[in-house]
Amino acid sequence: MALVNHAKREINAKIVYCGPSAAGKGSILKAICSKLPPGLRGPLRSMALQQDRMLFFDLTHPEGREPDGYRVRFHIYTLTGDVTQENAWKMVLKGVDGLAIALDSDPARQSANSDLLDEVQTALHGYGKNLDEVASLVLCTKRDLPDALPMEQMREALGIGQRPLVPVSATSGEGVMEAIGELMDTILNNLEDLGLLLQSTVSSLRDLAPARQQAPIPEVADSPVAAIVPAVEMSIDMPAREGDGDQDKPLISVAGPAEVDESGALQVPLVLNCCDRSAKIVLTISFR
Repeated sequence: MALVNHAKREINAKIVYCGPSAAGKGSILKAICSKLPPGLRGPLRSMALQQDRMLFFDLTHPEGREPDGYRVRFHIYTLTGDVTQENAWKMVLKGVDGLAIALDSDPARQSANSDLLDEVQTALHGYGKNLDEVASLVLCTKRDLPDALPMEQMREALGIGQRPLVPVSATSGEGVMEAIGELMDTILNNLEDLGLLLQSTVSSLRDLAPARQQAPIPEVADSPVAAIVPAVEMSIDMPAREGDGDQDKPLISVAGPAEVDESGALQVPLVLNCCDRSAKIVLTISFR
């Protein structure tokens, strides 16, 4: 569900690119960034989620002149490589407004596609949702393979339903803007259906689909300070009082999945345990 800040007249919406390993999710995000006007997007960043790696950036539209209109900012996420944590996709999918599902057209990768779809469904069920309730489309990657499966055959075999199928190339960037433009258009329409007055300049987001001149692929800005590490590595040693045992040493542990607030900062819930007492705290990480 998009976060609406009525005081700032701003709406923050979340799009997640999910897919099996080697389907091209990270390359797709880099291609999108290369085609967006730099003034409308933030840098492409990387953050560790324990053993896994998350890429993300945000984009918006020029400021409109309507005093009562809402500005919309989209936050785009994906996990790259082999996802090792059982609940990694669930953490990233919390609060998602739109899904771009990247599926591999290689016949040998159809089992991995099916497993990914099951994992996404399970993660959404954990939040009381199902895939049919989230704006979504399917990106069919590796269409240049000589034995690439026909897209309609993939639809039938994987039970995709009537979701739009978009052929994309993660390497050349072909089709990536059409896909994100269509997905953002659906989300913007959903917001307007809720009675929210959006600034007229959101039309620039709807119009992102036309191909733009290719720019250099952006470098990924690593954010090591934002890495979430296991609790045992977050143990803080402090001088113990006489007679104190190990139970009096403070221990900070991650209490749940990280979330992005309405300002784009990462909120990490933590629990501090010390001296038979515990306290809940939230670590706020802002990316500049």
